[in-house]
Amino acid sequence: MEAAALFQKSCTTSTDETPLLDSLSALPADPPIEIPREDDIKETFTQGMKLLKDLKKGVPATSAKLERAKDVVTHVYS
Repeated sequence: MEAAALFQKSCTTSTDETPLLDSLSALPADPPIEIPREDDIKETFTQGMKLLKDLKKGVPATSAKLERAKDVVTHVYS
């Protein structure tokens, strides 16, 4: 309702009235959201990102091993 009223007011506002941004700053701010176990979530995310970085480093070596294994299989069965 407030947003609709502010929008309607901004559409009809003359240059002499208070700008819309000034009227928005007067509105009460929402309190910060409290997340249960926030520290655990941050720690799990950090560990997950570290694991992904480590896996990304290992992909080229694993890919090279796979190519060598394909060559061996091709040689053995040909």
